[in-house]
Amino acid sequence: MTPRNDKKRLIAGLAIAAAALFLIHRMGAHDGAGNGGRGIVSAEQLETPRMMELYTPYCPSCQEMAPVVEQLKARCREGVQVLQVDVSQTENEPFAEQYGIDAVPTFIFIDENGVETTRLVGKQQASTLQQHLATISGKRCAS
Repeated sequence: MTPRNDKKRLIAGLAIAAAALFLIHRMGAHDGAGNGGRGIVSAEQLETPRMMELYTPYCPSCQEMAPVVEQLKARCREGVQVLQVDVSQTENEPFAEQYGIDAVPTFIFIDENGVETTRLVGKQQASTLQQHLATISGKRCAS
């Protein structure tokens, strides 16, 4: 990669991380912290690889994915975060625009440097999501 492309990736990664921090703080993203899924996100957590599910509560495919995502949140806690962002909320529209979300559910996998590594759109198998989580975290989900 050229130095110019490296710089563009770094800037894009920083922009994504800043947007995620703002959104997580503003909406209290579902982090599975035992407080109804809402909690304060620390700087350490933002450095953690993560999967963000962008969804709406009215989407049939999103509703079908809800138990799968909940299971992943319970099983894949070590070294990775599973966050959910309701893009139907007015305050999240800029976030959806920034990520270019045209369909839900969309699963975005972000590495420890804040760089998007993979994007999956539509219903997914739990095993597919687990494989991507293992790839970004370097650890397998608990059985």
